[in-house]
Amino acid sequence: MPHNPARLKVIDRAFALTVEVHRLAEQHADGLSARGPGLRSQMLRAADSVASNLTEAAAFDSPKRCESFLRVAIGSCNELELQLRLAVALCAFPDIANDWIDETIVVRKMIFGWRKYLQRRESNAGAVEPQTPTPTQTQTQTQTET
Repeated sequence: MPHNPARLKVIDRAFALTVEVHRLAEQHADGLSARGPGLRSQMLRAADSVASNLTEAAAFDSPKRCESFLRVAIGSCNELELQLRLAVALCAFPDIANDWIDETIVVRKMIFGWRKYLQRRESNAGAVEPQTPTPTQTQTQTQTET
């Protein structure tokens, strides 16, 4: 069953992270442009991609379709983390960016948890419950063995 994106904490956190990365990039646009041409736009695209792909994932009932969007969101988290670290290392961002690196890691862990939930759900859907033999089956089996 598809999820309501407005009720998923991981999407709320990814959205808040995206907003903060946009604010940080706006406040330090000159430093980013001077130290890493293209870094700002890549960083913003990666941040946008995390929340967008999570929202897309929530729309699908199929675990496989949902997982494909979750994989993209995980990749975007990886990319965003690297770009934030690079901006800090190049002194384009203040140390406050380390808080957003930590938040990116938290969001990524939440996505992994969602993916693991889907994988468990899918593996349990294919499992067949052992059936308890009916009295007639037990009686027939006993007669066949003798």
